[in-house]
Amino acid sequence: MLSGLLFGVVPALRLTRASLYATVKDGARRTVSSGRVLVALELAVSLVLLVAAGLLLRSFARLLDVPHGFNLANTLTVELMITGRKYPNAASVLEVYQRVEERLRTLGRWALCVVTRSRP
Repeated sequence: MLSGLLFGVVPALRLTRASLYATVKDGARRTVSSGRVLVALELAVSLVLLVAAGLLLRSFARLLDVPHGFNLANTLTVELMITGRKYPNAASVLEVYQRVEERLRTLGRWALCVVTRSRP
């Protein structure tokens, strides 16, 4: 958007300063050379933006491969949405979470059972 504004305003400002007679007299030679400069600048800016986008994507792909610091293999995640009339206050919601955690521990398939607000 900024480049469109910049490259649209520059020729408009140039036309407001020059007289119509001088512009017609100089002919297409002057406008073509400045037009070529603007096209070259647009291509340069677009190339820089394209390279920056490529580098950003490559960095993001590498970031996905960084180890988390813990092993996610054999991890069970459960999301509970506890709302409504049955659970009107925080104490009743906490009780449900404690019961779920207790039942998961009794299954004995996991070395560790944790109830948390955010998933790994």
